[in-house]
Amino acid sequence: MCVHSDEWRCCCMPRLIDLAIDTYRRAIELQPNFPDAYCNLANALKEKGDVKDAEECYNTALKLCPTHADSLNNLANIKREQGFTEEAVSLYCKALEVQKYMCKYDIV
Repeated sequence: MCVHSDEWRCCCMPRLIDLAIDTYRRAIELQPNFPDAYCNLANALKEKGDVKDAEECYNTALKLCPTHADSLNNLANIKREQGFTEEAVSLYCKALEVQKYMCKYDIV
């Protein structure tokens, strides 16, 4: 049986995204100070089209860890898509600074 990409996107993806959202929410319940869980939840929410809640999750991740590069970059993407170019550029610059530091000290 061959699964066509359009069928997969329409049928299976929404269920997997919902499962991911539920899983990340459970992870946050168990470990509420884990920025990666908020970032991953935000990614799933954005994929589902819930940009407002995704933005809140990225901001929560950044409150927990202001140098969370993935959250900085992903929040910058949202700001860019919303037309907030200056804010997006600022966030991208912060993400690059963090990545540069992490690479310099082989933290990545």
